[in-house]
Amino acid sequence: AHKKRFIHISCFEDRSKNISGLLRVISKLANCRDDFECMMVGEGIDLEKMKVLADELGLKYPQVIFTGLLEDEHVIQAYQGCDFMVMFSNYENMPVVISESFCCGLPVVATAVGGIPEYVNNRNGKLVPAGNEGALLEAITFMLDHFHEFDKLKISHDAGEVFGKKAVAEKLQELYSYCNA
Repeated sequence: AHKKRFIHISCFEDRSKNISGLLRVISKLANCRDDFECMMVGEGIDLEKMKVLADELGLKYPQVIFTGLLEDEHVIQAYQGCDFMVMFSNYENMPVVISESFCCGLPVVATAVGGIPEYVNNRNGKLVPAGNEGALLEAITFMLDHFHEFDKLKISHDAGEVFGKKAVAEKLQELYSYCNA
């Protein structure tokens, strides 16, 4: 059977991105089901440490796939090959990976930190409290069983309305005229 696949993309800095927490949750998930793969995309100071942790947790390829840094069309292909995106950050502003996921039609599981709750809602994803591994396990489990119920075209269309060139240009125009008034 086709494995369900989710993606995590970050700069692999564990203090902010809490990749270790995500890996612990994936390991718990792997104890009760084997119908998924997680693509871990990116590189950074804690990448090697996270590979070691994945090993220690008994996570084997293809449960967790470390791809290293992907750019341009390769990262778009990675999104398109996945069913949803997961980030378990302890703190954030508004991460670009969320808007990229939405533009590719992917629902998102993310922590309710920074600007994330302004964009992630029950039509395009699930929010969990930062640091709450139980809630993340629940949300990923839900997503594995229900990602297909999200409207990919609507998620992508709505993202274009918010993050597209035209929308951003209009917003900037609005700000400039406000500042110069």
